[in-house]
Amino acid sequence: MLLLACVTPETPPVTDHAPAALTSSWTGAQSDQVEAALAMAPAWIRSDLRLSLQQQSPERADELAATLLGVTDPDLVDEVAFSLAHLSPESLSSADFYPEILVENAAMIYEVDPLLDYVELVELGDAENPQTTTRYQVEVDGQIQTVQLDPELYYWFIVHPRMEDEHVWYVDAWSACGRRSLECAGTPETGSFWRRFLWDGALENCPEGEVCPVLSDYLQSTPVLYGAADGNDAVHSVAAMLLDSPGEARWFSFGAHDERSIQPNRIYALGRGNCGEWADMTTALSRTALIPNVNMTPSSWDHTWNAFYLDRWVQWEPVNWAFDTHYNSGYATWGTRGDTSIWYQSQDYATETSTLEVQVHDATGRPVDGAIVALWTPYESSYWYAGELPTDATGTARFLLGANQTYAYFVSDVLGDYPGNNTIDLATSGIAADQVGQVQVALEGSRPAAYAPTLVQTGAGDGQFSAQIEAEGRLLGLSYRLGESSAQPVAAPALSTWWMTEADYANFVGGQAPQVQSTTLSAALSVETPVVLVVGNFDAEATAVVGELSFAAVVPGTTGTDGRMPLSLLPGEHVAVRFTR
Repeated sequence: MLLLACVTPETPPVTDHAPAALTSSWTGAQSDQVEAALAMAPAWIRSDLRLSLQQQSPERADELAATLLGVTDPDLVDEVAFSLAHLSPESLSSADFYPEILVENAAMIYEVDPLLDYVELVELGDAENPQTTTRYQVEVDGQIQTVQLDPELYYWFIVHPRMEDEHVWYVDAWSACGRRSLECAGTPETGSFWRRFLWDGALENCPEGEVCPVLSDYLQSTPVLYGAADGNDAVHSVAAMLLDSPGEARWFSFGAHDERSIQPNRIYALGRGNCGEWADMTTALSRTALIPNVNMTPSSWDHTWNAFYLDRWVQWEPVNWAFDTHYNSGYATWGTRGDTSIWYQSQDYATETSTLEVQVHDATGRPVDGAIVALWTPYESSYWYAGELPTDATGTARFLLGANQTYAYFVSDVLGDYPGNNTIDLATSGIAADQVGQVQVALEGSRPAAYAPTLVQTGAGDGQFSAQIEAEGRLLGLSYRLGESSAQPVAAPALSTWWMTEADYANFVGGQAPQVQSTTLSAALSVETPVVLVVGNFDAEATAVVGELSFAAVVPGTTGTDGRMPLSLLPGEHVAVRFTR
């Protein structure tokens, strides 16, 4: 897709002796609606938001941009922009996803904050580049201390509206859902979002004869987040709600039956569940209470628990009234972020850890980025899923695992699967503590040859052209388990650059690669005919590039020109800057 936005530098009034103006235009701008939303977003999130909207249809991108533009409370802009930037493209494009849910999600954070004694929102940055986090009161050895959360943890584990495998949907808690889907989507009129529902919304439509406790009743006059000697802290209060018996029996019990939902509202209405449902409820309640929380899963047995963040990840299980006990599984342990990516926290649950590197290349030996590497570990009489990672630009996926344990694996990619036929292969029978084990995988398919960086001379060289690129990579990893993709920060892949004539560029767009002559971003070229600078992301299969391209041109007899443009290139895309006078 090739879009054109033009910028013409201010030109002095024309006189008989005034030099000609050199102008520039470039491809790559999105719609006016999207560009306005990007300008409204904080600078620190703008690149990721641009990349996220770029992966939507033009119509959906405009709709999502309109959601941000419609935010009237400036305090909510960073939270809404972050959520738009870090939900999976598949989630954002779902017909059952209503973008206004992100505004409601952010507004609830600010509504709840002044009602909680143990936490306060802290606004950082400035009006042009706002950032938010939370500050907590905690009790340590009988003394009250103040702890401020890293903003990154605030956005990922409090703000982000998705916990693990559920979708960000409005859900009617009281309507049964089929066993296959585990979640049934509603509308803003027929359902509610879990943050409002769990805080106090469950009371609004509580069926007659049912018990409907709400979180707001359990956090009144709670002075500290954690550590209170008398147990009056927020973490214990969340656990107390799950274990309370406001009626004749406990409202939330252990043990799943036919319907096992993954939506907090429906789990609440069912009032029961195994460890997975308990973990989902604990995370949803915690984030509603502005406590950073995540579900944690081991690879060595069928279990899930929770961890909240203080100055480290603290393991807890309300169903067992267990806090900071930390299982020693000895195997890999991981959590899932709201963008569906997995991150390993094995060091908290294994006395000794080691690293496994799985290196994937194609049939010609070129590294493959974005291949899914999924691990499996022995469990009872079979093997159990042990998480997954995508390969980076070097074709490598690096796993932090429990040491001296057995792991099997398989690789999935458009170039082929290994070992194929839905089977797994042994990766290691045990890597010693603090050591690195490596596995090499060759897929059957071959990547197409990448364009080489080139320079095409256009004349005698009476003009001086230069460009500078500042870029980062975003690995577009597709989840094997969830079937959705995330964008994880990585080093930027190599970019291909050319200076061309317009005729060369027309041939290039038509599929003809230019002649290789040089690799520099500076050139002495003639502008007797227009000059085109082309920057392409052709050396990556699954890594996007975000950043900025700046350029300058000095030509005798002209006022010259310079400028800058955002760089956001999916694999296979390019931008072009055209200079003319």
